[in-house]
Amino acid sequence: MITKSKDLKEFIASFNKSRRLGDVTSRMMLIAFDGGYGRRAFYLHPLPRLTKSKFQFYVSQDPAKKGETPTWSLAMMSGGKVDLETKESGLDEDTVLRRIMEIIKREEN
Repeated sequence: MITKSKDLKEFIASFNKSRRLGDVTSRMMLIAFDGGYGRRAFYLHPLPRLTKSKFQFYVSQDPAKKGETPTWSLAMMSGGKVDLETKESGLDEDTVLRRIMEIIKREEN
């Protein structure tokens, strides 16, 4: 599991309403916050012993219209490039974390 950090606190603050938060954070080696361009984004690196291939997740908050609840996008990255086939948009917090767990289970050794 990752150690406590400012980036982890940002991730927890963004997804604290989901019951799956602990499941996801316990399977990550690193969570990096990227707050550029005025939106929230995270790079999540799964523990290497859990997956057979090397990849990371890219989770970013979609721009929200006034009065609407922000949604999230999720994609897998490998070699520094986003795999567009895995990109999903318009997800709520719980769905993002559920999809991360599904992918980790699918990619298990």
